[in-house]
Amino acid sequence: PKEEIGALSFIREHPEGDGRGVIVAIFDSGVDPGAAGLQTTTNGQPKILDIIDCTGSGDVDTSKVIQADSTGHITGLSGRRLKLNDSWTNPSQEWRVGMKRVYELFTDPLVKRMKMERRKSSADVLELFSFESSVRVEAFRIFEQRDGFDTTSEACLMLRGCFKQDWDRRHREVVTTAVEALAAFDVATPSPKDAQKKERLELENRIKVLKELAETYEDPSPMLDCVVWHDGSKWRAAIDSSELYTGRPQIEGSTGGQLAACKSGEQMSSSICELGAGAAMPCLTEENFALADFDVEREYGTFSPWDACNYGIHVYDEGKVLSIITDSSPHGTHVAGITAAYHPEDPDLNGVAPGAQIISCKIGDSRLDGMESGVGCTRAIIAVIRHKCHLINMSYGEPAAVPNK
Repeated sequence: PKEEIGALSFIREHPEGDGRGVIVAIFDSGVDPGAAGLQTTTNGQPKILDIIDCTGSGDVDTSKVIQADSTGHITGLSGRRLKLNDSWTNPSQEWRVGMKRVYELFTDPLVKRMKMERRKSSADVLELFSFESSVRVEAFRIFEQRDGFDTTSEACLMLRGCFKQDWDRRHREVVTTAVEALAAFDVATPSPKDAQKKERLELENRIKVLKELAETYEDPSPMLDCVVWHDGSKWRAAIDSSELYTGRPQIEGSTGGQLAACKSGEQMSSSICELGAGAAMPCLTEENFALADFDVEREYGTFSPWDACNYGIHVYDEGKVLSIITDSSPHGTHVAGITAAYHPEDPDLNGVAPGAQIISCKIGDSRLDGMESGVGCTRAIIAVIRHKCHLINMSYGEPAAVPNK
C-alpha cells in the first residue's frame, strides 16, 4: 500500500529520496539474484550487493585436493570424469572437489515438480530395439558421443523420441503385458502340473514385482560435482549439473551435457567427450566458465532450464567449504521486492525504496523446512556489520513448538 503509507507522494516530492545510498539487509529465506526488478537501482547501481547463506544448508565439503592428469581431466567425487577449461588460471594446480545433492538446494515444491518431470522424461533405451539394426547402431553412437551427427537423421529423431517416453505409461504397458501373459497361460493350461505351477508362480510374481516397483519408485536426487580452485587472486568454483539433463531432450544448439555455473543466468552448454567403450563425461570447457564470491563479481548461475533455480557462491576456510546459495522459499524475494524493487518499464511495480541496495541474508534453513536458527541469525548480524548496512528487514517467523519459551 505505497499510496496509503505516503511512500509514493514522498518520492514525487523528493525524487532523489528513493533510498539511494541506503543498504538494507533482508533477513529471510534468501533472495533470487535473477529476479525481475532486483537488478539495478534508480541511479544504475547494482541492486543486490551480496547473497549469503547464513544457515550452512548449502555448504559443500571441498577439502579433498586432487591434481589434473596430463590431458587436463579430473575425477569428481561422483566418479564422473571432468574436462577442465584450458583458459582457467590455477597457479597451484590444486583442484578441490566436492559433491552435493541438488534436491538439498531446491524448495520442496520444486523438488516435487522435478521428481515428477524427471520420472516422465526417463529415457527408455530399450525402445531402440523396435527399430532396424542400422538405425539402432547410429542411435547408440549419438547416445554415446552426443556430437558430430545430423540432427534431422532418423536415428536422431528416434533417440529424441525415446528420451520423451513417459515412465508411467511404459510401466503400465509392461504390467499389461505381464497380466496378458498370465491370462494366456491360464487359458492354455487350465490344470497345470508341477513344472507348470512353477511357471505360473513366476508369472504371478512378475506382476507383483512390477506393481511394487511403481509404488517404490524413488528419485534420490541428481548429484552436483563441485570444483573449487584459486586463480591467483580469488577463489572460484564451477558446478557440473549434467545429471539434471539425463533423459531430457537436448537444448537446441547444445552438444550434450550441461554445466550449471552460468554467468548472468545464461545457460551455457558443454560437450560430452567420448572416453572409449561408449562412456561419456561432461566437460568443464566453456570460456570464463566459473563463478567467484557473489560480492566480488555479482554473477550467478542456473542449474538447468527445467528447474530455473538461480544460485550464487561463496568460498570459505581457504577453499575447504563451498557455499551454494539458493532460496528456501520465494518469501525473501517477495520481501526484497516490496522493499526496493525497481522496474523502470513499469514504475507501479516498484518497491517502497527503489533506489536502495540489498544484502540478502538467508536465515531460513532448508534442512529445517525454512526455520531460522540462532546460528543463522548470528551470522546474519555479522554480515550486516561487514557490509555496513543501514537497515535490517526481518519479517520472518513460525509457530513456536513451546510457547513463551
